[in-house]
Amino acid sequence: MILLVSQALLDLGDGMWSGHCEGALQLLKARGPYNADDAFETQLVLLARGPIFLEGLFNEKIVVSPSDGQDYDPSVGPFLQCLNKMHDYMRRWCLVQSSSSYDDPTLLEEARDCYKQSMLAVEHWRKTMTVVDAKLAAGSTSKLVYASAAVSRFYTLLVSVTIILCDIVSAIDHDNSAIIRQTKSSLIVETVLLMEGVSRYAPMGATHVSFVLGACWMGAEDGPTACGIEDAAIEHRRSAHAAPEMKELFPKMALAARMFHERLQPRQPAPDSAKVLDYVDEQAAWA
Repeated sequence: MILLVSQALLDLGDGMWSGHCEGALQLLKARGPYNADDAFETQLVLLARGPIFLEGLFNEKIVVSPSDGQDYDPSVGPFLQCLNKMHDYMRRWCLVQSSSSYDDPTLLEEARDCYKQSMLAVEHWRKTMTVVDAKLAAGSTSKLVYASAAVSRFYTLLVSVTIILCDIVSAIDHDNSAIIRQTKSSLIVETVLLMEGVSRYAPMGATHVSFVLGACWMGAEDGPTACGIEDAAIEHRRSAHAAPEMKELFPKMALAARMFHERLQPRQPAPDSAKVLDYVDEQAAWA
């Protein structure tokens, strides 16, 4: 967290937006095994590993192994379990793509299973959110408002990670690629609609907006959907407690998208590259 705050204050410039995660990874490796019985230390490790695993999907300098996500109780870090698997799938897929003689016979089934489990989790938390929102509509209390904000935040973060997972699995699973991408598009539309009411939970209850909208924008398959996400970001920026990182969200996401797709499809250009270049050029408009 200190690295992140320092980076924001120093304004390191274009291309340096993920350097704090490279530093955080070195700190974790230097720290070595932590005391899993210490709840406070466990939470600190989880907080550090989340951004590391996420930004490692876009930054090839961040290298994690499957074992990096296995030294804690899975019940305390389902996001990290999924993100760590995504790292492993991308690494193995890149090996397959870069060599005509290399094969990974288990990768396809593992990716399909991860996608299935993520979609089951999405459905479970969607139902949970519906129940909580129904109780809130029947009678608003502070406890129900907090519960609604927490469930909504967890659900939209889960969907955002699943959107990124969809891109990875659809690249690996050619037979089901079209269906997976359609599912991804539906999740994006649903999530952007949920973001319309998140400002009422600001400031602390809306800290996830930049990541959620950024993931949706990266996964958008068409111009109208991307424009809808941009409109949602503009609307959030007009709120009283907009997150500071919203100012340069899309230029940064454009760079992240380019790096992500170049790693995922090394033999092919990044999709919708014109959109990426447009937003790099339009960075000044968001300044």
